[in-house]
Amino acid sequence: HALVFDLGAGMSAREGAGTRMEQARGDANEIIDQAPVGDEFSIIAYALEAQVRHPQTATRADLRKALDELAPMAVPARAVALRAALIRARGASEIDLFADRPPAPAILADVGASARVKFHLVGSGDSNLAIVSLDPGVPGSTRDRAAIRNFSARPHPAELVIDLDNHEQFHQTMM
Repeated sequence: HALVFDLGAGMSAREGAGTRMEQARGDANEIIDQAPVGDEFSIIAYALEAQVRHPQTATRADLRKALDELAPMAVPARAVALRAALIRARGASEIDLFADRPPAPAILADVGASARVKFHLVGSGDSNLAIVSLDPGVPGSTRDRAAIRNFSARPHPAELVIDLDNHEQFHQTMM
């Protein structure tokens, strides 16, 4: 088995009592618990690039430790990194993919017929906006900048309000 995890920023979003990453870990632990003794698992993660976080093993304590060490990054997951992660998982008979948005069908088709890919949607794809960078600039020299990213699967309206000492400095509604 290969357990493949999206470590993009969307996985740090809160869903209910925890984060999407915590939900994915819980689901992966259930899969490991339900597997027959002796079944081997590898853990692969991706965001900017694919990484094998733990090689194939049947030692469940090692797998749990590797799962606990997974942490989302402050970047969006790249499709090319997902492709690379699935290439690394090619030797597995079963691949469980944990992400907050479905992959493009073409990416799953690239895996080939050798492995069965089961996609686990973690959280909802609803409103998930985040400030991904904030640069205050240099007063009188350079402009300030903010980059807001929509990590959901569809457009959402948002309002950005910047206050300074309870005085509104900036207010913008955007899509």
